[in-house]
Amino acid sequence: MKKSLLIIGAFLLAQVVAGIIIAIPLIMQAASQGAHAVENFQTGTTELLISLMVADVLIIVATILICRKGWAAPFRWNMPMPRGLLTMLLSLVGCAALVILTEALAEWLQLPDLMEDTFMAISLSPLALWAVAIVGPITEEVACRYGIIGSLLEMKRCPVWVAVLVSAILFSLLHMNPAQMLVAFILGIYLGWLYVTTRSLWPCILCHVANNAVSVILMRAYPNPDEQTLTAFVGNGPAFITLLCASAAILILSILALRKTTNQ
Repeated sequence: MKKSLLIIGAFLLAQVVAGIIIAIPLIMQAASQGAHAVENFQTGTTELLISLMVADVLIIVATILICRKGWAAPFRWNMPMPRGLLTMLLSLVGCAALVILTEALAEWLQLPDLMEDTFMAISLSPLALWAVAIVGPITEEVACRYGIIGSLLEMKRCPVWVAVLVSAILFSLLHMNPAQMLVAFILGIYLGWLYVTTRSLWPCILCHVANNAVSVILMRAYPNPDEQTLTAFVGNGPAFITLLCASAAILILSILALRKTTNQ
């Protein structure tokens, strides 16, 4: 538990440092132009992404230092190549099916997106794919799956499902946006299960990177948020229901196949 709290503290501290790094130049720019800092926020998206990536590196280093005992094990891949590739493919397919289901649920609940304008501005930056789709997901997997789950499982009385649930809750809270938190919680449970099932971070990182990359690409291709929804792509009729049923079936089959492939 102590390690988990230290990781959370390191994560929050790094975010505060990143916020300070981006706030100072924006405030100075606003003061020199006689404008409000908020009005100049979009001009600082590059600085924001750079500061976030610096914070991400600090979080990864801090997490590894906190969990230094056996730290390298989750970064190894011990499966033979054919079975390993199949595991990665099944993980990705299951994740894609789950994301479709959770996005449909989020649309149905009409959860407010407090960061919509910020994400749209960020997605247009050349650094978006690096910061949001690669460095960010790797950092969150290292902190939430390797750090939180790994440290909780060191406690002999902590059941696996509790460690996965706690990790998913923290993963959800870190997003601090209602439109993302529900999806992040459900996805966090899947990624946590994937981590303890495969005993490796790589399937989790692959799924997380792919999910974020698709989000960035969609935001670039469809600047209007209403065009990014599932109903905008497939409509709200029989095709939508068929997609949800197919996704649910694919998710269940993927999980069953992963259990068999990993002998869990």
